[in-house]
Amino acid sequence: MMSGLVVKLSKGEIGIVRRRVGRIHPEDEGREIRVQETSPGVQAAVLQSDRIHVLPGVLYEVTVVRRTEVPLGTIGVVVARDGAPPSPVRNLAPHVECRDFQDGVAFLRNGGTRGRQPGVLRGGASYAINTELFEVITVNTPVEGRHGLTDDDLREITIPEGTTGVVVVREGEPAGEEEGALGRRVPGHASFQLPTVFLDGGGQRGVQEETLGGGDYRINPWFARVVQIPTRVLVLDWKRPEQKRPTNLDSSLDQIRINVEGYWVRFDMSQTIQIPARAAPVLVSRVGEQKTAQDDPPVRRFIDKVLAQTVESYFQRAAAGRLTLDFLDSPEPIRLELAGQVREALGDWQVTAISTTIGEFEPEDTTIHELRKANVEARTRKQRLRHENENADIEEEINRKRIRTERERRRLEAVILEEQVRLLGADHVAMERFMSHLKEIGVPTYVGGNAEGILQYMPLQVAQEVISTALNGPRRPEIARGPSGGRVEAELKRALTDQRSALLADMGGEPPLEQRVILCLGREDDHADVRDALDRFVRSCGWTVAGESEPVTDPWFQTVTIRAADAGRAATSEELEAELRRATDREAPGSDLAAELVEVLEGTTPAVLLVGPVLLAAAGGEHAVLRLGHRQLSHLIRRPGRLLTEPLAVVAELRASSGGAG
Repeated sequence: MMSGLVVKLSKGEIGIVRRRVGRIHPEDEGREIRVQETSPGVQAAVLQSDRIHVLPGVLYEVTVVRRTEVPLGTIGVVVARDGAPPSPVRNLAPHVECRDFQDGVAFLRNGGTRGRQPGVLRGGASYAINTELFEVITVNTPVEGRHGLTDDDLREITIPEGTTGVVVVREGEPAGEEEGALGRRVPGHASFQLPTVFLDGGGQRGVQEETLGGGDYRINPWFARVVQIPTRVLVLDWKRPEQKRPTNLDSSLDQIRINVEGYWVRFDMSQTIQIPARAAPVLVSRVGEQKTAQDDPPVRRFIDKVLAQTVESYFQRAAAGRLTLDFLDSPEPIRLELAGQVREALGDWQVTAISTTIGEFEPEDTTIHELRKANVEARTRKQRLRHENENADIEEEINRKRIRTERERRRLEAVILEEQVRLLGADHVAMERFMSHLKEIGVPTYVGGNAEGILQYMPLQVAQEVISTALNGPRRPEIARGPSGGRVEAELKRALTDQRSALLADMGGEPPLEQRVILCLGREDDHADVRDALDRFVRSCGWTVAGESEPVTDPWFQTVTIRAADAGRAATSEELEAELRRATDREAPGSDLAAELVEVLEGTTPAVLLVGPVLLAAAGGEHAVLRLGHRQLSHLIRRPGRLLTEPLAVVAELRASSGGAG
């Protein structure tokens, strides 16, 4: 009679059975672990915990081992020591249902293969696993027996809020060779926790488009790795390294130091960014995953590769293209330009640039503070001068409106007078004016007698004017009756003489601050349009209208005094000449205002305009521009009448006599 083998197992123990003798069953051919009880060798089935087992001692021997413990918060991975040959194209064996590797018989009978298994053991539990058939690796396994896995590899993956998990699969066909290629989405794999479902569904190797949201995951580290990318708002600071921890994502960003015109300037900077979950896979694909603990995480590599280089490149260009004081005193334009370039650079990565902040510039050379002080004083003076110039422009506009209003008032009076004469007759109007004069004179209300009695109480000059008005009608300004003689010719001669005197006085000195403009028009009706165009032109050249003479009509003559609005900035005689020449050149016209002035003068030909020593003559659609010297002015003074009747011929003679061109 065979003696019995009694095996008593506690809750934490299992028994591994080996049959001593017997014939190998055909099902067990080629295997070390037996599924048939009659086959000699180690049996796939184990003796369960917390039981008493009785076996024939002659046939069996039992080795008691501890149940496999997987600590809470970790996972266990399994390597099968026996089974069918592994696949030549996969690193992981196909999944076989075997109750978390606790049913060795089912594993072997259902085609389980040797090597690394896709399934994992959940933490916080113990398992009755035949350690002769399966090698289980946990955080309790000695390092040399872990197949290269670390403690981090054997822990559950926790994705906190504000973070997304980018999955990098190590099995399957490649997703593509182009930069940023992502693995296609595959349904049913429970967030990469069922590798066989993923691979059988056509899942691809590499960075996956699908990401992991917040939660805990048990993913086989031989199948995939998870890279955590922060999706919360990140504030990155460029400041001294001692002010931040080495583990910070911005630990490599030092305070910015640039050279502007030989002066070294330091300043802090801050950039706020956010990486959307949809952008995280592309970022990891382009910069690479963190394969070891010593490697920089992908976000830090992205910051160093893209953001830091963009900022550095911008400030190198900004420093080269600016003056020192402009750079120091204009931080806002610099910040806006930098923010735009950062936004553009990050946009290529689908990363959002939220805000850019630049700290106070700190020059290393203290002498620059004196330059800044001088610059502030100069800027203050410039603002004051600009304010004064604006006030002068307002005053000039007011004066021009007053002059225009007075001009229109006089014209209206003349029109009313002419209409009265037409309707009532010259004698009637003269009598009304005579009576009006009498009313204004302080004489007795009644004087009897003849005219001698009236003259006795009336001033002689007033009496003469009253009698003249009564006999001849309203007095009108004297006008020139021809090209020679007359008041216009006399006024023109006087104005030319004054211009020559001014020209001689200014020779060798500073440019004059005040000049005279002489204007003669062939038609009186156009003088208002000409004056408006003239006023706009001289104002555009840095001059303002300071006064004007009483106009003389038929032809229309007037002198205008102009004054430099800002000393040193008003157009010189040479510049005025050049501007008017361009305006009369049909092929290359000058400014709009100069061209407008020339166009208005065309409609009132003949016309003569003398701005300082610069003469513009127009007649019959032709123009001529000439800058006069004192000898040419003397020539005009001797015969001013010809300038009114033959302006272009006179200019041609003056140009020929001086040998000038144009």
